[in-house]
Amino acid sequence: RRRQLEQKTAVTAPTVVGEIDDVDAAFTGLVTEAPDASAAASEMSAVAPEASVAVPEASAATSGNSRPAVADSATPKKDAGLDPGLAAVFDEFREAVEDEGAEQGTADYETHYDLGLAYKDIELYDQAIEAFQTAIGACAPGDGTARYLHCCNMLGHCFMRKGIPKAAALWFRKGLDAPGHTEDEYQALRYELGTAYEQMGDTQRAIDTFTEVYGISVSYRGVADKLRELQEQKAGQS
Repeated sequence: RRRQLEQKTAVTAPTVVGEIDDVDAAFTGLVTEAPDASAAASEMSAVAPEASVAVPEASAATSGNSRPAVADSATPKKDAGLDPGLAAVFDEFREAVEDEGAEQGTADYETHYDLGLAYKDIELYDQAIEAFQTAIGACAPGDGTARYLHCCNMLGHCFMRKGIPKAAALWFRKGLDAPGHTEDEYQALRYELGTAYEQMGDTQRAIDTFTEVYGISVSYRGVADKLRELQEQKAGQS
């Protein structure tokens, strides 16, 4: 039996060695072709400049008056779909925020505000609204910061993007009622409030609000043209 086993080994060994030589040759060929693959990858990267997307709001500072109080309103959009992997990251982050808040016994304004900005940037407006509403519960009007005003502004814009201008107008008015802010910030909120009234179909209140904006600055964001358009629209309805 031992002699038979040795004979079988002697017969199969060259075959195995030959197969190993073939694999080694194939690997050498792949290494030789690697530079071409790298060049192709570089060419593909060169034609995909939009792969990097900036998120300016999320990178802003989170305290005091460092947040921009204004975000541009736009055509209402539905919440976008979220990649399952990204959704898992957001869920994990949200759970961590909730656990931390439970341990501290208080809501963390900055964390929830930043989470709201992240959701808003990827057009998940329901989640953004929930985060901003939690953040606004951790601050108050007249607390010496712009936090309350910024939350009001963001909530208004999220509701506008969801096509609910009546809810947006509520938050823009709350922001206008908050004391201790600059005229530029109030002017921006007045304009957004006028836009909300316009989308609601309340032409007269839109005209009244835009007239206030016009009274403070006739050149603000094309308000003169906006007023003219609304007045012609109202005349046509008469």
